[in-house]
This record gives sequence, C-alpha cells and structure tokens, in this order.
Amino acid sequence: MDPFNPATFAEGVQPLDVLDFVDSPAIRTHWEKIGWNPSPIEASFIIWYSRNRTIAEKHAAWRNLIETTPDVIFPRHMSHLKGENLHAFLETYMRAQEQLLNDLRSSEPGEACCWFFQKRRISNRYDAYLHPSFERAIRELRDCINDKDWGLDYDRFFITKRRFADDFNDWSCDRDVSVLVSPNLEPIAFVYENTCPLTQEEHHIFWLGFQEMWFNFPLPFKRGDILVRRSGIYCDERRFTLNQDATLDPTRDDDAKILRLRKGHSDHRDMLVRGHTVDEKSGVVRFHNFFQDLLSLEPCDGELEGFERKLEPLSRFFRGEIDLKRCLQECEALHAQVREELEAKRRKAQLKEVRRMYETQSDELCYAMLPLELLNLLR
Repeated sequence: MDPFNPATFAEGVQPLDVLDFVDSPAIRTHWEKIGWNPSPIEASFIIWYSRNRTIAEKHAAWRNLIETTPDVIFPRHMSHLKGENLHAFLETYMRAQEQLLNDLRSSEPGEACCWFFQKRRISNRYDAYLHPSFERAIRELRDCINDKDWGLDYDRFFITKRRFADDFNDWSCDRDVSVLVSPNLEPIAFVYENTCPLTQEEHHIFWLGFQEMWFNFPLPFKRGDILVRRSGIYCDERRFTLNQDATLDPTRDDDAKILRLRKGHSDHRDMLVRGHTVDEKSGVVRFHNFFQDLLSLEPCDGELEGFERKLEPLSRFFRGEIDLKRCLQECEALHAQVREELEAKRRKAQLKEVRRMYETQSDELCYAMLPLELLNLLR
C-alpha cells in the first residue's frame, strides 16, 4: 500500500470511533464519563482537528460519517459554509486532498520542479537537499528518520514539492505543496499549499472550510489547572496555568456575552484558552491569550522542575486559595531558590571538568593545583 497514493492509501483502514481522534486522553475520558456525543458537524471537525491521525484515517472516518449520519446544513455563523450540506463539503474536501497528494508525488512532462524534505519548515530553497524525484526524496527521508542523529522527540518531518517559476529570480512565483509525515512516512496534514491543481471551489473549501468552524466543547479544565499542551505527532510540550475555565458557561454573564458574539461570527482561531507560562531559562512569567490546540490539552501530572515551579503558586492564586501578595512572595522565593540550584549545578559541572583535566578524584589535590582565579570561581 502506497500511503501517498489516494487510490490505495485508505485500503484496509478501518473507520475509528470519533473519540479516537481526540488527541487528549483526559478529554476523551471526560466525554465518555459524561456521555457526551458530538453532532455530525462537530464530529467532522474533531476528525479534522486531530494532530496525530493520518490523512487516510481521517478519510475513512469521514466516509463512515457520510454513510452513518443524516446530512445536515451548516449554521449561519459559519459564514463561508452557511447553507451548504455537510456531506457535499466532506466529499469536496477529501477530493481536494487527494488531488494535492497526486500533485505532490507526480510531475508533468517538462515541469520544472524538485522535491526536498526537512526537519522543520523552511522558506529558502537552498536550505535542504534537492531531489529530482519524489521516490528518491522518500528514500532519503526514510534513511534520515532511521538515523539516530535526527531523532523523533522534537523533530517535524516534511516532504515538499517545489515547482519553479519561469523566471528563476522571481521567488514569489515559486509554487509549493508540503505535507507533514509520520515516522512511518504516512501523510498527516498539509502545512503549505501554493500550487494550482485545485478548482476555485476546492481551494476555497480546503483553506476556509474547517477553519471557519467554532464550537464550545465541554472540556474538563477549570481556572487554576496546570495543563500541558502537546501539539502534533512529535509531542512538543508547553506547560501553563489556566486563568479561565476552558468551556464557556452560558449562565455566567461574561461568558454569555462571548457566546453571543461567537454565534454571530467566529472560527477555529477563537477556540482558545488563556494562561501563564514561565520561561525555563529566565524565570519570567508571561501571559498568553492564544493557547489553541484545545483537544490536545492534558493535566500536568508530573513534577514541575526549575523555574516552572512558579506555576504552582499561580495555580493556587487563580483558584482563590491565596491572594496576589502571597503569590508574588512565593514566586520570588522560588526564583531565588532555583537560581541557587542552577549556580550549584554550574559549579558542580565546572569541578567535574577540572577533575577530568587533572585526572584525579581528590578535592584537596584539585584545589592545590588550581590557580587562584579558578579557585575563586569554584567557591
């Protein structure tokens, strides 16, 4: 089976339950506990929103959705989709993705193009090795993924086809189609498309379809929770303290006003929460009002380390357990404590290097042989 061939890539793929497309185990467990079931439009969005499932798995789930649920019409607040049917939209969306996969893996006679892969998305054509065929680029990418030097913990892998403009100096006219791939070289999601194999309708739906959707999903996270955002198949992590409930409550006046605005016009970019992070290097506390990837959020169950321990007093403050003055005092005390720990760690590393240089494990001998300047540094 060729994972890039739309004619065969979904063969044998069994349709999964919609909740299997929720990247966060905590959210899946919560929805199962409360017995919440998404509507057909919500289900289609949840499938699209997954950062871990392959395009083939999503297509199998959408086709199963078409076969097992009644067709519905998009509501008014989804401005680019209002009045359209869900089933027709999904068919068009899948057809556009299949067309792009075909465009990615093939070329027309005389077409000036190349393929390249990279760990992270780049904009300069000289930043990656160029390959004359899709097959060769895939072979090279497979070799690099198997190379321990590349690793998979924090890397993202893309395969890109670049179609060059007639005027080589006119970079703005280059046309790319790029897809994120899993370690098994299965397409996960298109990350960039500046090519022209799509009709105007397909292009419109591909880039404005799911992105025009907004939902107030019932999430289990409350103000003061310390959460981890694991975004994407390679598990980039970000810890933060939530300073608002993740789900809008229509019984609260402020939330009710926001809900009225969202029902007027909104899109997936409005599906976000706000919170505070702590810079791991400087210890500076920062407010962020754009934590997205809501369905990837999980509670932070592990022990916080370093400056991120400041998230604990911040959590107690947002839960109303301590006042702001006490929160700031605890943050200042933690900041001083972590700085002392980092300084002790630095000194220990320096002493270890000195011992290695002088080939001895004796502290007395090391200090006897060191110059005064280095002794003062190590004390």
